Amino acid sequence: MAGSAYTEPIAVIDTFTTGIARIEEIGGNIRFTFYADQKSLYSGERERVIVSRLIIPIPNLIIMHEATTIALHGVNGVVGDTVIEARH
Repeated sequence: MAGSAYTEPIAVIDTFTTGIARIEEIGGNIRFTFYADQKSLYSGERERVIVSRLIIPIPNLIIMHEATTIALHGVNGVVGDTVIEARH
């Protein structure tokens, strides 16, 4: 909603990801499973560890794609009912 405030009652920690391990459609939503590359503590070899999963309604995913495109191109704009401000 335009003008709505966001709250963060507890700290939400950033999660670094290297890539997407899996994308699944689940009842009108898309679930992304993200991984990060790391060195195994046991063998020393590279391993891919699942670090996060996000479930996003498909219509919101389309809005997020448009917002990301605007942000990456350095253009301020409005996508859907959300004001997007590019930061560089």
